[in-house]
Amino acid sequence: MPTGYTICIEEGASFKEFALRCARAFGACVTMREDSMDTNIPNEFKPTDYHLKEIKKAELEIKNLERMSDNQAEKAARIEFENELKRITERIEKEKEVKKKYEAMRKKVLSWEPPSFEHIALKDFMLQQIDVCLEDSSSNYYENELRSLTLKSGEKWRKGEKEKLLNDLSYHIKEHQAELERCASRTKWIRELRKSLKDE
Repeated sequence: MPTGYTICIEEGASFKEFALRCARAFGACVTMREDSMDTNIPNEFKPTDYHLKEIKKAELEIKNLERMSDNQAEKAARIEFENELKRITERIEKEKEVKKKYEAMRKKVLSWEPPSFEHIALKDFMLQQIDVCLEDSSSNYYENELRSLTLKSGEKWRKGEKEKLLNDLSYHIKEHQAELERCASRTKWIRELRKSLKDE
């Protein structure tokens, strides 16, 4: 039975067509794995504008943060605190609901009588799966998060926000450069491949 890569052989593909189709499974074209096999492999790979947009966004947010008055920073700190309080509280409630569901299901499993000796392992497995979920419950995490939640001063909030933005900026600058290098490397690889494939 042919694969997505070999079906073209049955359709009379040339060596070059087959080689280029298989090239999709390798580094230079790996991002095209999920594309239709009819999609042409470009002669040049170009970077996305994602990291450039994120760089501009971070730079703008840093400027806005630096222009923010002390009152605006205090207000932003309070809004962030209230949003976090709401998020954590909602998550704790959701975790409690989920825990109740697991506990109710555990009771049902415990009361179930397996129809034969061979089914006992299934019951044990079902209990094991539920117990793992109950042990992994993150409600303690959120309760700890709630206890450690504090309202920051505007100055402290601004300093933390600037630190996050500078980290974002640094990350996106680095990733954009890495993407430029990957695109250049992929372009070189595909051009060398095409040059080595003679037309039939």
